[in-house]
Amino acid sequence: MQIRTECRHFSLAAILVAVLLAPAVFGGCAIMNRDNTPLLNLVEDNLWPESTGMRIVTFPVVFPAGAVAVLLDAVIVHPTMIVDDSLGDTKDVLWDNWEWDEKYVTECACLPWRTLFTPLIFTGCFLGRALFDFPERADAESRAAEDAARQEADERLRARVKSLKKTLVSDLDRVEELIDAGRCSEALDEVTGVVGAVDLNMWLQLEKEGDLLARSHFLSFAAAVGCGRLEAISTAWAVTLRDAYTRKTRSILSGMRESDDPLVRWTAFTFGMELARKKHEKHDLAHVALRDRDAAVRRSALWWVKHCGLDGISDRLVADLKRIAEEDDDPINRTFAVDLLRWVIED
Repeated sequence: MQIRTECRHFSLAAILVAVLLAPAVFGGCAIMNRDNTPLLNLVEDNLWPESTGMRIVTFPVVFPAGAVAVLLDAVIVHPTMIVDDSLGDTKDVLWDNWEWDEKYVTECACLPWRTLFTPLIFTGCFLGRALFDFPERADAESRAAEDAARQEADERLRARVKSLKKTLVSDLDRVEELIDAGRCSEALDEVTGVVGAVDLNMWLQLEKEGDLLARSHFLSFAAAVGCGRLEAISTAWAVTLRDAYTRKTRSILSGMRESDDPLVRWTAFTFGMELARKKHEKHDLAHVALRDRDAAVRRSALWWVKHCGLDGISDRLVADLKRIAEEDDDPINRTFAVDLLRWVIED
């Protein structure tokens, strides 16, 4: 049954290649490429049935037709198709790259030899293409042109990245000077314009050259905190910050958590959660937020506990939930904590 199933997928070309060894050897590797056998393709597409039963019935007729098609493809059709390519190969070898300006006498002396060797080179190229599956010149030239265009585009991109990097370094130095001078609102406007002027693909290229994106996001964060424009802060910036900027950002967040403004403390919690990489860091931040004196900040921490998973939460957080469920002056937070505790107990 397995052999019968595999035979069902056998094509006419496979049968002919297996049986007609002599034409296959005569045609060499070239005849194995279906692009070089248009007559065989025509026979298979129009005369070779799909069903196994019909293939058995029509085999005595189709097989001879396919054999003739293979022979014609190998002896007449394919050789005719490669004449232009063989002429082009000969031209490349003998008739290109003249140096009349520097070697006039030498080129004149070589001209008879070029003429003499032209039929020999053409014959060699022709036989090589007839026997072996060389790519068509048009395809080779197209691929070469594509490779050259791709290389040129890469060089232009590298030049653009190099130039843009120099400009960005200067712009970010200016933003940092504004922050140091206490002109944070002006610095935020400027760094926002700098970041927005560069598209995402270019930022990805720039990231290979350094940490300009991380620096720009850190300066955006620092400027927004400095001028109190907290609505301009994006928690997405946290994932782009690297070690040096992470330490600086955590220092700013630490000060923000001591603020009397609940919005500042809430911003410090939400941004800090995105910045934290380890579970215990997140648990520490949640513990602080669950003890915050503002109900909205505590609710934000409860929301994080619910949506970021209850598995593996520390005993300290469980104690915080119990305290909120029993003592919080906000009824929504109490209800929220009771629900969370129910899930913890069930788990």
